[in-house]
Amino acid sequence: MKQKGFTLIELIIVIVILGILAITASTRFLNIQSDARIVALKELKRGMNSAAHMI
Repeated sequence: MKQKGFTLIELIIVIVILGILAITASTRFLNIQSDARIVALKELKRGMNSAAHMI
């Protein structure tokens, strides 16, 4: 009788691979989020300087 399904080793390997992918994706997301904040603050500074020069 042939059994269908996955072995415990196969499941563990898949879980480890998914964990590695999740860690990689989360660090990239956090870097993108940090970069976006920096750009937003630089633009705010530029806008404030422009407004100060108009006055």
